[in-house]
Amino acid sequence: MRLFEDVVSGFEGLSRNRMRSALSALGIVIAVGSVVLVVSLGDQAKDLIVVELERRWGADLVVVENAPPERFRHWTDDWKNLKLEDVEALRKFVEGAVAVGGYRESESRRVTAGGENFMGQLREVDPDYLEARGRIVRAGRNLNWDDFENALKVCTLGAEVARKLFKTEEDAVGQEVRISQQRFQVVGVVDPKSEDVGRSESAKDIYIPLTTGTNRFSGDDPLDEVVLKAKGSRASDAVKVQVMDILFQRHGKYDFLISTDLERVQGIQNVVTMVQAILGALAGISLIVGGIVVMNTMLVSVTERTPEIGLRKSLGARRRDIVYQFLAETVALCFLSGILGIALGLSIAFGITQAIPKFVPDILEWPWTVSLPAVFIAFACSTFVGLASGVYPAWRASLLDPTVALRYE
Repeated sequence: MRLFEDVVSGFEGLSRNRMRSALSALGIVIAVGSVVLVVSLGDQAKDLIVVELERRWGADLVVVENAPPERFRHWTDDWKNLKLEDVEALRKFVEGAVAVGGYRESESRRVTAGGENFMGQLREVDPDYLEARGRIVRAGRNLNWDDFENALKVCTLGAEVARKLFKTEEDAVGQEVRISQQRFQVVGVVDPKSEDVGRSESAKDIYIPLTTGTNRFSGDDPLDEVVLKAKGSRASDAVKVQVMDILFQRHGKYDFLISTDLERVQGIQNVVTMVQAILGALAGISLIVGGIVVMNTMLVSVTERTPEIGLRKSLGARRRDIVYQFLAETVALCFLSGILGIALGLSIAFGITQAIPKFVPDILEWPWTVSLPAVFIAFACSTFVGLASGVYPAWRASLLDPTVALRYE
């Protein structure tokens, strides 16, 4: 009952000078709103990263690469151990993978057709690699298993190569090109997925079957990469464990590196979290400034109400009664400020989530989420600021001598 009376008394005290109370509360409102806004947008950005990466590239890839020794040998590849036989073993024994593809990067090769020539990067792949990587067919078709199994001299060109040699992508399909003086038939024009995460493949590349590359260019050189496409991002960890076990049994050591797209996504999310924490901390500093403003306001209030304090003490009010009176006012002020700040921060965050898809065409939808821990922490901090900033003015008011206070003008 006493607590309720103190709270009511606190709100009555604030209403005596509404303009001053409103200006004092403004700093807390802005501070709390900033914290809620930054944390909410940060959480939404992390959700957006997952949605966009899965929409564009999927988060279901497991990538196996050769592990370089501690002292990297720049001029030889004798530390590379991934073989085509490893791809076949993984394709046979790994459960939960819908595609297992191998890839070997050959040297840059000159491609000629008619009087035109182009220096492109030759990439030896199998159809599962192209499926896992999601190469976009712009004209004709992609490499298939018949091309692979029969080591046919066919190729697909990057869109830029096709336009350079044949003017249009459609004109390139069915034409003959020479790759390092060897004749190949163009069966299609493809592009890598634009902005492919962490990969250097571009529209300047030429793709040929891995078996053809083995026979014509690279011999029995090791592979540079094996890619497995899992049945969804949740299955990628299980696929990763199976790959580690199978390759360790085959090689007798961990001479390979395994990563997943999900790990890359989590890495990006961690960076966003760090930025979010820094911005949240900077916004939180304004709470301290707001607390100083509130303390100054309450000190002014104590000075103005000195005769009232003297009257209350002369009528029997104890020191703790005076302390409770002024603490109730500061807590009430910061309590209201916290609620208004939360409402302000969430309103701005919601407005941003609605506006971004309209002004950024690549973002179809910005996910709307509310960080309840951030709301709770911001509200708790505003209340704590009220207590901290009100302690000294309340304590100072309780020490006033009633006789002196009654004569104060």
